[in-house]
Amino acid sequence: WNTGDSEATFGFLQMCIERRFHRVLQSEFERTTGIGHSRYFVESDVGGAPMMEDQNRAAEYCYQKKNARIMGWCAHGATCGGFGDGVSDETIRAELDRVFEMRVIQFPDAEPHAFFATVHSQLEREHVVVWHKGPVDSSTSKSVKT
Repeated sequence: WNTGDSEATFGFLQMCIERRFHRVLQSEFERTTGIGHSRYFVESDVGGAPMMEDQNRAAEYCYQKKNARIMGWCAHGATCGGFGDGVSDETIRAELDRVFEMRVIQFPDAEPHAFFATVHSQLEREHVVVWHKGPVDSSTSKSVKT
């Protein structure tokens, strides 16, 4: 946790443990915010940000003590173990939106971002689609080849 520069701005990203989406969500966080891969802290648990609603220690520590001012909250569809089988992408995304709005209030000096990833099939090929909500590109989506 030694950042080496107490005046620098850092980031924080909270996501699900699901390995299928780690790299793409981190890449989108970096691309969207311009933050370098070694300039932010990551917290992950089953279900991502929506299921971590009451887990605030890491986010608060990074915000208060490590100057994390670019903050991302993530979830994914295409079956999330934290939500269980049969829970729709729309339901998970709605939960992410709800938690995101809470975090905007909780961390008022942060630049907030929400990312939702899922898998779409097109022409017999699967690709990951990532939606973003935040101050830079409100409610955009981007297709990422896998």
